[in-house]
Amino acid sequence: MTNPTCFKILMKSILIMCFMLQVVDLVCSKENAKCIESEREALLQFKAAMMDDFGVLSSWKEKSNCCQWKGVHCSRLTGHVQRLDLSSEAEYIELRGKIPESLLELQHLRYLYFTGIHSQDNHIPEFFGSLRNLRYLDLSHCGFGGKIPTQFGSLSHLRYLNLQANLLEGSIPFQLGNLSKLQYLNLGVNDLEGTIPSQIGNLSSLQELYLFNFGTLKNGDGGGQWLSKLNSLTHLDLSHVLNLENSHYLFQMVANLSNLRQLSLTNCNFSDHSISSFYPFKFKSSNSLSVFDLSLNHFTSSMIFHWVSNVTSNLIELNLSDNNLFEDHVSNNFCMAMNSLENLDLRDNKLKGSDMKLLSSICTLRSLYLSQNNFTEDLASILHNLSAGCMRDSLEELDLGNNQITGSLPDLSIFPFLKQLDLSLNRLSRKIAEHITLPSQLESFSVSVNSLEGVVPNSFGNTCTLRSLYFSMNNLSKELSLIIHHLSGCARNSLQELHLDDNQIYGTLPDLSIFPSLKKLSLDANMLNGRIPQNIQFPPQLESLSMGSTSLEGVITNHHFANMSKLKVLDLSDNSLFLTFSNNWVPSFQLREIYLRNCKLGPSFPKWLQTQDNLLSLDISNAGISDVVPHWFWNLPSWKLESMNISYNNLTGTIPNFPVRFSEYPSISLATNQFEGPIPPFLQRAISLDLSDNKFSDFDLFACANGIVEQLGKLDFSDNRLSGKIPNCWSKFKSLGYIDLSNNNLSGEVPTSIGSALQLQVLMLRNNHLTGKLPFSLRSCTKLVMLDAGENELSGVIPSWIGGDLQQLQMLILRRNRFYGGLPLSLCHLANIHLLDISSNNLKGQIPTCFKNFTAMIKGMVSAMPYDDHTYFVNNTLQGASDFLMAEGEQYDLITLLMWKGVERMLKNDKLLLKGIDLSSNQLSGEIPTELVSLVELVTLNLSRNNLSGEIPLKIGNLASLEFLDLSRNNLSGLIPSSLTQINRLSMLDLSHNNLSGEIPTSTQLQSFNASSYEENQDLCGPPLEKMCFKGKSRQTSSAKTKEDDHDPFYQAFYMSMGLGFFVGFWSIFGTILFNRFWRHAYFKFLNKLTNKVMSSCGAILLTVMVVSMLHVGVVTSGCIERERQALLDFKAAVVDDYGMLSSWKDRDCCHWNGVGCSNLTAHVISLDLHGDFIENEYYFYFEERFLRGKIPSSLAELQHLRYLNLSFNRFEDNHIPEFFGNLTSLRYLDLSYCGFGGRIPTQFGSLPHLTYLNLFDNRLEGSIPYQLGNLSKLEYLNLNLIDFQGTIPSQLGNLSSLHELYLTGEGGSLKMNDDGEWLSTLTSLTHLGLTSILNLNNSYKWIQAISNISTLTELSLIDSALSDHFISSQTPSLSMFKFPSSLSVLDLSYNTFTSSLLFQWLSNVTSNLVELDVYSGLLGGSTPATSNHFDITMQSLERLYISPDQITARDFKSFANVCTLSSLRVFGTNLTEDLESVLHNLSAGCVTHSLQELYLGDNQMTGSIPDDLSIFPFLKELVLSGNQLRGKIPDNIRLPSQLKALSISSNSIEGGIPKSFGNTCSLASLDLSHNTLTAELPVAIQHLFGCSSLQYLDLSNNKFNGTLPDITSIFPSLITLSLSENKLNGKVPEEIRFPLQLETLMMNSNSLEGVITESHFYNLSNLKVLDLSGNSFVLKINPDWIPPFQLQVINLQHCMLDTEKLDPT
Repeated sequence: MTNPTCFKILMKSILIMCFMLQVVDLVCSKENAKCIESEREALLQFKAAMMDDFGVLSSWKEKSNCCQWKGVHCSRLTGHVQRLDLSSEAEYIELRGKIPESLLELQHLRYLYFTGIHSQDNHIPEFFGSLRNLRYLDLSHCGFGGKIPTQFGSLSHLRYLNLQANLLEGSIPFQLGNLSKLQYLNLGVNDLEGTIPSQIGNLSSLQELYLFNFGTLKNGDGGGQWLSKLNSLTHLDLSHVLNLENSHYLFQMVANLSNLRQLSLTNCNFSDHSISSFYPFKFKSSNSLSVFDLSLNHFTSSMIFHWVSNVTSNLIELNLSDNNLFEDHVSNNFCMAMNSLENLDLRDNKLKGSDMKLLSSICTLRSLYLSQNNFTEDLASILHNLSAGCMRDSLEELDLGNNQITGSLPDLSIFPFLKQLDLSLNRLSRKIAEHITLPSQLESFSVSVNSLEGVVPNSFGNTCTLRSLYFSMNNLSKELSLIIHHLSGCARNSLQELHLDDNQIYGTLPDLSIFPSLKKLSLDANMLNGRIPQNIQFPPQLESLSMGSTSLEGVITNHHFANMSKLKVLDLSDNSLFLTFSNNWVPSFQLREIYLRNCKLGPSFPKWLQTQDNLLSLDISNAGISDVVPHWFWNLPSWKLESMNISYNNLTGTIPNFPVRFSEYPSISLATNQFEGPIPPFLQRAISLDLSDNKFSDFDLFACANGIVEQLGKLDFSDNRLSGKIPNCWSKFKSLGYIDLSNNNLSGEVPTSIGSALQLQVLMLRNNHLTGKLPFSLRSCTKLVMLDAGENELSGVIPSWIGGDLQQLQMLILRRNRFYGGLPLSLCHLANIHLLDISSNNLKGQIPTCFKNFTAMIKGMVSAMPYDDHTYFVNNTLQGASDFLMAEGEQYDLITLLMWKGVERMLKNDKLLLKGIDLSSNQLSGEIPTELVSLVELVTLNLSRNNLSGEIPLKIGNLASLEFLDLSRNNLSGLIPSSLTQINRLSMLDLSHNNLSGEIPTSTQLQSFNASSYEENQDLCGPPLEKMCFKGKSRQTSSAKTKEDDHDPFYQAFYMSMGLGFFVGFWSIFGTILFNRFWRHAYFKFLNKLTNKVMSSCGAILLTVMVVSMLHVGVVTSGCIERERQALLDFKAAVVDDYGMLSSWKDRDCCHWNGVGCSNLTAHVISLDLHGDFIENEYYFYFEERFLRGKIPSSLAELQHLRYLNLSFNRFEDNHIPEFFGNLTSLRYLDLSYCGFGGRIPTQFGSLPHLTYLNLFDNRLEGSIPYQLGNLSKLEYLNLNLIDFQGTIPSQLGNLSSLHELYLTGEGGSLKMNDDGEWLSTLTSLTHLGLTSILNLNNSYKWIQAISNISTLTELSLIDSALSDHFISSQTPSLSMFKFPSSLSVLDLSYNTFTSSLLFQWLSNVTSNLVELDVYSGLLGGSTPATSNHFDITMQSLERLYISPDQITARDFKSFANVCTLSSLRVFGTNLTEDLESVLHNLSAGCVTHSLQELYLGDNQMTGSIPDDLSIFPFLKELVLSGNQLRGKIPDNIRLPSQLKALSISSNSIEGGIPKSFGNTCSLASLDLSHNTLTAELPVAIQHLFGCSSLQYLDLSNNKFNGTLPDITSIFPSLITLSLSENKLNGKVPEEIRFPLQLETLMMNSNSLEGVITESHFYNLSNLKVLDLSGNSFVLKINPDWIPPFQLQVINLQHCMLDTEKLDPT
């Protein structure tokens, strides 16, 4: 009988076995368990919330098993969803939308991959923190903003958290420290801030930590203590984390991380100073560290190499790219210590090729990246240095691209194991030698963008490993078949990429199938020709085929693309090719880029495009297609388009409003077709949309569809059939930079919402039927470059805000509208304007004289935005990554219609470089402002059909660029200026229908125009008119009377009688004496007797008088030497004398000519001083100059006795210095400064043995300094400043032992010091030395040792020579005994790159007698003398200090307080943001209070108010506080220094009035309170200054002073400049008021003053030069016969009434 107990046990066992078999069956079954219904529903809700443009969730269907859906993985035991993987590996966004809370139902979820999903709810859902079973969470690249949810700290099982590349901000939640199992944490590429929480140190399991951020994330106060517990860490990235540069403790903690393999400290603001401060702390990194990234920091010296070699020796990879490492800084110790280094990245530094020899000793180095440095040597020498050591046997990858390497290609086989070599973007040239051998293992070789010539050598084809060959953008000029033949060796089997584009290769297309592995072939932009053979086959592996712009022709069929299934890029653009494919052809490839521009694909729309599902770029423009675009084209599946261009065809039909799925924001052009109907809204998703020249009729739906349009930057709907009002929906477009609605039938007013397009740069509304005024809101579009509203029916006055707010405008076109009123003065603020067209309106008034402010029309002025770089920017957010949230630039064209030479022409971009003004067909009156002649780059000027009067400006010939001039149909009178003949470019001229008179000036140009150009001018005569002028009539009316008198019969008879009488009388006496010997002897005997009598009575007196007279006037009385006179006349004829500088060069005696000096004994010309003049009135930006221009003739070589020659300040541009100057061997003085000379300095100058002075300052000279200048043994002054020299300074200059002053510069060139400058030590007489922009001063010290031996040196200037801390720190041992000469008193170190306190410590050691020190813009790191303990002690002679550190605090001013000799202190242009009182308090803490006379604190950012006591500096004479952020009132009881002469508080925010205490400062001569918000009554303010009787300069402009004009003369009798402009003054000007007699500048413009101004107001103002009364309601009642006592340079009476019939222009 069976035991019941055993039976029970047996049954239980069987049941257990059955259960286990079921479990095994479930686990091993190929079928998934069915998902839980609630979880299935949660996923369906997620799908409903997402926008799935590409069918990612297409398998997620109702009533189906969710465990079988794409991306969903369930537990086979329970059916619960455990894994959700919706990550996108594509380059485009697949899912977008708001993540619903339904996912909270997935409580068993362990793995969540959402990377690449574009979330539109901005914040990371907090409910993710409730998915407690999560092990793996990846939310990278999702576009999440906001903060990291603190709830993530509750995910106790989490091992992997990746939030990289979002838009996260705020601080890192300390709750993340609870994730004890976390092994991977990536918070990189976000905008986090605050400090790194110390709780991160609790993550003891953490292996990889990435905190690279763009925000203000800082290391905590613990200095890195949190790192000490992360013992498992292998990867650490702290890039961009702030305040690491001074954290010594952090490096101690890093050194203790024994498992650390990779450390990245990119862009952490480390510098040489940081490292030097680490030296007291001895530490070494762990032996495990193999990858170290220190890129994008501020290292400049070899210190970084020393430091790295000390702290680690096991590095495999080191990145020091994007620093500021200078040449000669790779240390030998470093190279010896790096025994494991394989990859070294030194890109983007300032290294030189000469230092590469040391690197060659790193025997393990495989990859060396040296691109973007300063290699200027020839390639052979650089490679020689790199191959000098054992590195040649290890190097596999070498990048020398983007340098300035010269020479030709040498033999490259010296690196036998090299696999990749990049020499692109250099200056290699000449033919490639046939014998060149490549390294036998070379795989990639690039020499693109050089100037190599000839052909690819045959030897290249024998490199059997060659995969990629780049020869793009060179000058190869052989037949393509020859190049292919040279590559047909064993390389044909390995070659995968061949780039030969942009050369001059010619010939037909050869057989390319010999390259079986070729993947990329680029032949674009060559000179190929001929037909493509029908039987040609391309390589079957080809992925990219580019043959655009090669002049190929023939027929392309589907046969050519047989077996090319891998083709992705096809470019056949701009060839004469016909693409003929069979109707049902299905290509074997899937193209991503198609470029078939100007090929013939039509007439039918290419059906084969329907098979291409992966297109990114499509260009089939001008392809001869005449067809209806099929619907499938607009709804192609999974389009990822970035650009589409189907323009310039004959495509028809309407565009359906399909939900086209653009994953990117493409550039779309459908221009110049026949599309019609409404514009569909889906096109809003473009970044650039060009629908111009079609038949579209409506765009309301497009403009006003729901939603914000973030990306659209360009919209061109011009030349369509749009009608009705412009939709008022523009506020939704956030990035629009370009709108063109021109040439439609739009009507109504311009909508106000157009002003919401704040990024707008171009707005074109031309040729519609728009009415009303330009909307006021448009003033907000301050980035506008072009506004074209011409040819509409707009009305009203031209808004003043156009000039006031739209100051970036380059083109303003308002022609053919109904604008009325005057031209607003605000237009004068359009300094960048190139084209101003306001023609054909109803404008009245005068042309403003301030049009002279159009500086873009003045030669040498550069506009803010050049025409060749018009770009608008859009926010392009890709995959949510904050590093991709960037301003993406899209270029656009400027196109306009211009009335050019009588014909309306369309001009585009480069042709718009012409600059023009068109005010024609208005009702403008008054004279043509003479100021217009300063706009010398004007190409077109049209003032026709107005009511202009007066004369044509005399100097209109200054407009030398003018091609189009139309002044017709006005009331102009007077003569045609002769200067008009100087405009040799003039091709269209119309002066007809005026009142011009006199003779038309004679020139080839003016007589070439048709007579119609001059018709209807009653008194005009001369060719080409038939009316002839009276014979002999002069154009100069002042001399006409004299000329007529000369032809009078009476005078002719009188002159004849005089001549006859002189002839008879002279020869009657002299002839008798000459031919009658007796009479001759009697005559001379009489003279002898007379002489004896005179001499006997007064001989001594007569002799004395004769000697004195001879010494005084010389013995030569007949004038200068004739040949020298002729030489000077030849000079006059050769140059252009616009200002009459040579007008006195007429009579026979050239010694009396202006600028000519002769010897009193010999009459030879010994001096020629023809320097130009330059006068500037800085206050009113007015300048006046005189100069000669042209080419200097060789006739001056005749002046062999010339000792003094001064031609400075003239304009001899684009001409070389005449070499014959070197033959004027008598020269002592030669000044050719500011002349615009080009070319080189003539070596013949070395033959001027007597020369003592040579000045070539500020020319356009280039090349090297001639060593022959060293022959000028008597030279005392040599100035070669502001010249673009190259090469080295010749050591022969050391022979100039008499030299007192020497100035050299390499600005713009590459001038270097030669032989370490030892030649300087021989210039023992030198007192002044200037070395500006000399390249290699920072890397040597012998030159400064040489300077120390010049005991006479008083001034030394080392401007802009890249001197840095390295110059001091690296040479300190060598300079330990160095001292500047004790005579040195002035030292200028401005515009260098010192960053630390080393400068002031060094100066304290090397000099103590300085009187002046200038380090303006030379302190980049914010250092001040405060960081030097000895500066104030040693600088006990310093009187003047000029300094502008980047960063300075009020406390730093204490360092100046004890420099007891300091009289002038200038601290300006800094980031000083503290209050003024603190600054002055610290400065006054020492003895400087008793020495300081000048204090300049302008152009900083100081805050606070004006202190009530400035007398703490009792001897202060000048105080400048302008350009700060001072506020409040000036204290009523303020005390000023008793000796103060000048006070400037302009450009602040000072309120109230002027305190009475100002009037107690009797010495005050200059007071500038302009550009504040002072509000007192002017009479009260002036009365408060009653005691300032010595005041000469008073500027109260741009405030809010009110009241009437008070008596000025009695209070300020010495006033020279008075500016009251732009206030709120009102009332009448009293008739009895007078102005100070010394007044030179009077400006009262832009007030509300009124009354009558008469000549009595200007009584005795003989010094007046500037008068501006504009913008008031004055009536000028001037006697027509009044002759003013002054000669004005600037006068502005705009909006004043002239109550007189004639105003004398004198």
